[in-house]
Parts: sequence; structure tokens; C-alpha cells
Amino acid sequence: MLATPTPKVPTGPEWQFEVKHDGYRMIARAENGKGRIWSRWGLPWTHSFPSITGSLRSLGRSAVIDGEALCQFEDGHSDFHALASDDGCAKATLWTFDLLMLDGEDIRALPLEERRARLLRLLQDTEPESIFYSEDQDGDGEAAVSGRVPGGP
Repeated sequence: MLATPTPKVPTGPEWQFEVKHDGYRMIARAENGKGRIWSRWGLPWTHSFPSITGSLRSLGRSAVIDGEALCQFEDGHSDFHALASDDGCAKATLWTFDLLMLDGEDIRALPLEERRARLLRLLQDTEPESIFYSEDQDGDGEAAVSGRVPGGP
């Protein structure tokens, strides 16, 4: 989903906030031992991220996942510009937010919490090397926007 500008940051238990990583928002698909990736605008990125497509193949299940591709270094830092460079990104990772389909079933009508729970179980069961679950933050919009996280400084 695209962000929608508002005059005030929403708060309350019905709100969840995603971490904005320093990457490109992508849709990833694992099916029949293959992995494909494309931008939210439908542009193909499969060949740009071999580490992610390899991890998609390793899932061993059919899935459509919403996430953000990062060029991530060993120290955990990411480099937005490396994603689009001619040299590419040797170690791209996909930080996931939502599971849209699983084993041929369209689950978009399920509550977000259920889809995210299924996504987490899928990733825990298969432990793909380059695909990770992105934690969210509930309720406190001001903390989410300012970068403060629970238990953080």
C-alpha cells in the first residue's frame, strides 16, 4: 500500500507502523521452485537480486510476499544507491511486511495480523538466507515516525 499524507500522525491500538528500510518496495513470488521479484509498478527485478530469488526458491512453497529489497552489508547497514548501481548488489535482502498468497490461496481478505502470523511461520519454518521478517510497531505513531522504538533510546 502507498502511504497517504495526513495532517496528524495517527495513534491508537488499531494502528500498526512498518519500518521504512532504505530500499525498494517489491512484490516477491515463489512458485514451482522459481523466484520472481517486481516493483510495485510492475517492473521486473528478478535478475537484479539473485540472493533473494535463491531464497524464494528455497521456500519450497508457493507464496506472494510484500517486502522491501535492501543492499545490506555485513555490519547491518544498507546502501540505497547500490541497489541501482551498475555494479549491483551482491547481497540483497528482502525485509517482509505481508503475505498475500500462500500455496495458491489468496489470503488478502484475512486480517493483517493473521497474514503476518502466517508469514512469520513460513519464514521460521524455512529459514531462507536472504529473506527476513520486518517487525512492526503498534499504536504509537509519534514514536514510529520519530524513529523511537520500544526498548530503544
